[in-house]
Amino acid sequence: MSDGSKPAVPAYAQQHQQNRLPFESMGNVLLDAMQGTLFCLDNSNRIVGVSKTAKRYFGFEQAELLGISILLLIEESEKDAFSKFLNSPPQ
Repeated sequence: MSDGSKPAVPAYAQQHQQNRLPFESMGNVLLDAMQGTLFCLDNSNRIVGVSKTAKRYFGFEQAELLGISILLLIEESEKDAFSKFLNSPPQ
């Protein structure tokens, strides 16, 4: 507003804001809803985060995958190509 005052927030909007998930939880909800698996890697290609669906696709719990190299989950015949992909510059 031009006078510097904040616009009034309707009661339903205030209630909606109170019922919102925190940002960190929202990410977990989105990951859980995925029909694939998402891995978050550090600069050394070690797994620092993984969606819960990893159990379904790989047979490992999330905690078992944290800290290991993603390359341990890749078939031997695909490792070279996957390593090149991981190390290629962003486009």
